[in-house]
Amino acid sequence: MKTFKDLSFNIMDDDSNWIRAFMKFDNGYGVSVVKGPYTYGGKAGLYELAVLDSDGEITYGTHITDDVLGFLTPEDVTRHMIEIQELPIEKIEKQTNQSTNKMSTLKLVRGIAFSTAILAALGMIFIMIYGLQVGLNDYNLLGSLAIFCLSSLYAIAVDAEISKRSTESEAMKKVHQTTIKQCIWMMVFLLGMSTLCLFL
Repeated sequence: MKTFKDLSFNIMDDDSNWIRAFMKFDNGYGVSVVKGPYTYGGKAGLYELAVLDSDGEITYGTHITDDVLGFLTPEDVTRHMIEIQELPIEKIEKQTNQSTNKMSTLKLVRGIAFSTAILAALGMIFIMIYGLQVGLNDYNLLGSLAIFCLSSLYAIAVDAEISKRSTESEAMKKVHQTTIKQCIWMMVFLLGMSTLCLFL
């Protein structure tokens, strides 16, 4: 049986002391173990563990946990690693499909939310430029602003959940983080422009 001592940790971020290790077991399941300033127990020097399916995605369909496990000592990590290695092989396919379906649904929802936010932003820009000419007023602007903010915040929340479930490369996660930052800056910009329009 593989134990904590068999894990090979890689440094994810030199500035914040993030470390992470992956391991796949013979039954198809795997484990992701991380420690960092924002992981459960990371500030206390403890570890966070996630169960991975045969595709390397986080799965919540085992009896071990329906979430990630936090505040783990090395001994706790070993205990859960052994439990994962003892899971039966025949359950992997069903749980993998469930995990894949959840990720697909989350990505679809994120796409719809981002699309709604973009349409609302375009609507705000149109109202700010042509509003008076076509008979639109401040209430129309506020409505578009509310839709934009809510859609953007929801999309960001869903993206955070996707990032939590995903085991993709750090480069791709940084792309997601950049996208979120751009959305936040766009929100700040449109909020500022809307405020100017309302008071001018």
